[in-house]
Amino acid sequence: MTRSAEPPRNAVVITCDQAHLAFAAMTFHAVARLHPHRRFDLLLATTADFTLPPVLADMGVTLLRIPRPAGSEALKSTRLPFEAYLRLWVPERLVGRYDRLIYMDTDMLVQRPGLDALFGVDLGPHPLGAVLERPMWSRPGRNARDFRYMGLPPAPYFNSGLMLIDIAAWQQGGLLQRSLDLAAAEQDRLQYHDQSLLNVVLHRNWAQLHPAWNWQWMLHHPMAEPLHDPVVLHFFGPTKPWNDPRGLLPARVRAEYALFLQRHFPATAIEQGPPRGRLPSPGLARLALRQWRHGRPFARYLRRFDSEFDTLLQG
Repeated sequence: MTRSAEPPRNAVVITCDQAHLAFAAMTFHAVARLHPHRRFDLLLATTADFTLPPVLADMGVTLLRIPRPAGSEALKSTRLPFEAYLRLWVPERLVGRYDRLIYMDTDMLVQRPGLDALFGVDLGPHPLGAVLERPMWSRPGRNARDFRYMGLPPAPYFNSGLMLIDIAAWQQGGLLQRSLDLAAAEQDRLQYHDQSLLNVVLHRNWAQLHPAWNWQWMLHHPMAEPLHDPVVLHFFGPTKPWNDPRGLLPARVRAEYALFLQRHFPATAIEQGPPRGRLPSPGLARLALRQWRHGRPFARYLRRFDSEFDTLLQG
C-alpha cells in the first residue's frame, strides 16, 4: 500500500468490543483490500483493553482506546454492547485530526472500491450523511415510530450502520451532548439505541446517501442485490455470514467470511448451514411478487439520485 506524505484528513472507523473484534477485522480487511492506495486512515475504537491483532496491524489499522465515559451505564442496552453507543463519542475525540469520518458497523462487507470518493460527497449544511432505513426504501413517506413517539412530523429516518460524519459540523451542533440529554429524558420511549437518538436529534438535518452504501435488502429481497451491485452490504439482524444455520446468505459471502475467520481467528465460532436450495415454485412466485411490489417504488426513489455519489439534502 502506498500512502501520501501528508497525514490523511479522513478515516474509516469501526467501534467494537473483544467479542466482535474478528468481525470488525473482516470489515477492515475488505476495505483495505479494495483500497490499496487509499488516502484515508483505518481506526478501531474501543473501551476494551486488548492488543491489536497482527492481521489488523498489518493492514495499518490504528487502535483508538476511549475510556468508558462517566454515566454511560445509564444508557439503554439490550442485545448490543456499549460500543454501539461509542460512535457518539468518536467524532469529539478526533476534532482537529480529521475532517470527515465514515463510521461502519461490524456486520458490513465492502465489495467494491469507492470509499475514497464517498468522503468528498456534498453534505450541504448537514453534519451527517446516511442511508434511509430499509422499510422506507419502498415507502418513503412512512412515519418512523421514534418520530411518532416524540411528536415529530414525518421525515426521512436513517440507518446508522454507515454514517459519513463531518466532524466540525458534528461538534458545532453539539450532537453528543444533545444525544445524551435525549437519552436521559426519553430513551425508554425510543425504539433503538444510538440510531434512535441521532434520528431524533438530527430530525430533517442529515443528507441522504445512495442505498448502495448501506444495502439492507440481503434477506428481504435477495434477487435485488446482483441487479444493483451495491458497494456495502449490511447484514443487520440475527442472520450473519458467520451465523447462518439456514443457509440464507449468498454462498460467496459465507465462504469469504469462513476463509478469513478460520485463518486469522480460528477460535471464533462459525455456524453455517448448507446453502438454501432452489425454492419451490410457490416460494419463488411469492419472492418475485414481493420484489415486484417493492421494486417499483424503490426504483422511483433511486431515480432521485444522479449517481452513487449524489446526495439528497433536506431543507
